[in-house]
Amino acid sequence: MFNTRLLSKSGARLSSSCISATQRSRVTTRSFQSSAVNNDFFSWFKDKKKEKTKVKSTKEVISDIEAGKDVVEKKDNATTLELTPENFIGSFDKKRNDIPLDTVPFNRWISLDKVSTEAKLNSIILQSYNETFGTQLKEADNDKFTESFTDITKKFSFAKLLQAKSGFVLSDYQFTVLTSPNSFKDYYLREFVSGKSLRFKESEPNAIHLNKSSFKAPNIYIIPDVPAKEKRQKFKTLVNEVNEIENKITSDAIENAKQT
Repeated sequence: MFNTRLLSKSGARLSSSCISATQRSRVTTRSFQSSAVNNDFFSWFKDKKKEKTKVKSTKEVISDIEAGKDVVEKKDNATTLELTPENFIGSFDKKRNDIPLDTVPFNRWISLDKVSTEAKLNSIILQSYNETFGTQLKEADNDKFTESFTDITKKFSFAKLLQAKSGFVLSDYQFTVLTSPNSFKDYYLREFVSGKSLRFKESEPNAIHLNKSSFKAPNIYIIPDVPAKEKRQKFKTLVNEVNEIENKITSDAIENAKQT
């Protein structure tokens, strides 16, 4: 039934007539297995994947497209989940998560009102000093305001009260270099009460405003800043003048054409 050709251990080819019937049956039984059996999981997975994957030829795909058939095979057992809240793990209660902002108690530590006068600043300096040191001073020009802070904790408490009541925040550098209540007062008068900080806009190219008093050298000339409103008015005036000139040129050209 089977015509087998076998190899001996030495590599010589043997025919079925050269071996006995017992040896032939024994060797023939072994010849049914052409390769070693691989019981590894990955090999089984690859075989299963090969069985499921059926690749169509290019001609078959083109013919299906021309015939109006669906090129992508649809599996009946495939389940497509829509992007709805029910198909996500966990639940989302919109009403529970939407909290009105007007019911949230925000801790606003700094005043919205900005100090704008020296008299108001003197009152704030006095209040901040009395609350920090537990004193009952009644005048803002007290000699104690010229004394430097000896306790960093007291200095921090005074600076925080001053910022909260005045509405203006100090930088860490200024907190470090300012040493006495009067030095804080002078800085606030110069930078905040004068209105200098209100002119500062970080979004503008010329955010740092300079003036002639900042430089004493005769070879330095500071061009004064022009307000945006004045710039718009000047631009509008120039555009109107250009339009008038163009209209005049056009009317003159028409008149010349009529005369010729």
